[in-house]
Amino acid sequence: MGTTLEPYGIIYQPKLLDRLGVQIKDWDDLLNPKLKGQIAQCTPDRSSSSHASYEVILFMHGWEKGWEWLKKLAANTGIFTARSRDVPNVVAKGEFAVGFAVPSYMAFAEVLGGYDVKYVYPKNAYVTPEPMAVLKGAPHPKAGHAFIEFLLTEEGQKLFAALGVYPITPKYKVQGPPGSGQEKAVEFTGGMRSFFDIPVENVYDDKVAGDKKRMEDVNSYFRKEIAEKHKDIIKEK
Repeated sequence: MGTTLEPYGIIYQPKLLDRLGVQIKDWDDLLNPKLKGQIAQCTPDRSSSSHASYEVILFMHGWEKGWEWLKKLAANTGIFTARSRDVPNVVAKGEFAVGFAVPSYMAFAEVLGGYDVKYVYPKNAYVTPEPMAVLKGAPHPKAGHAFIEFLLTEEGQKLFAALGVYPITPKYKVQGPPGSGQEKAVEFTGGMRSFFDIPVENVYDDKVAGDKKRMEDVNSYFRKEIAEKHKDIIKEK
């Protein structure tokens, strides 16, 4: 059962972007030459969320043009972190201006930690409904079902929002008292209170991207054409 909406997107350091004279509203803004050396990302073979975002780009542009786009992104990339969790951390500290990140337990955690960072949800993104399930043979299935039912109530959705994720239906909006986690989430995303208020499309094809050979092909192409040639790509641009 889907419990909350969480599209993967872009975290940025507003003060640093202001100094660079750059605005981030969608994927193509990451290719701005002013961002050279300012992007942090994790390799798709080390991060499922980065892999999903790479697939979004490939589905948007097609295999060949998609990799051309990703090579341009690599030209602006200053670091490939060991873990996807490290990306929002280095952006929050101002070491890099922008990066790929999962909003809730990664990017929004930096807000709760006191850092001034913002988040952009691109129009086309990997969108997960954060599914939960009661496993067959669970010792307390009734309690499990009751918990999931609670998460879909207004109170449950409000608790989710305090962690930086959004209601799964248009029935509820993110709202809370001043200074609350809910209002911090709204500020974090530039004033958004519901994903049903903005254009969001899911171009991710789970059947294609979930194929084992496809996953290996994406990771292999990245290693050979981007990771191993990263220094040369930077010099060429």
